[in-house]
Amino acid sequence: SDATTPSSDEAAQDHPPMTEEEQAARIEHLLSLIKRQKLEAQQEAQNLSREWPVDDAAPHFKAVIKALDQFDFNEAEKHLTALQSD
Repeated sequence: SDATTPSSDEAAQDHPPMTEEEQAARIEHLLSLIKRQKLEAQQEAQNLSREWPVDDAAPHFKAVIKALDQFDFNEAEKHLTALQSD
């Protein structure tokens, strides 16, 4: 494989695209991490953002990740909830 490609992206491409059930479950999981103010919420948001099959979601994920970067869990939750209802 080409050295410029990070292995995590290759891993993401090996999975079939997420089903709607998987998407819902991953969002619920991320939401529970955010509600409990867990630091791993940011890593999970980054993983989800990378693996998410729909590009429309990218701005929402960016906003969630940015909020988590600032430890603003309420803001992150708001953006994630907006993504769920999109």
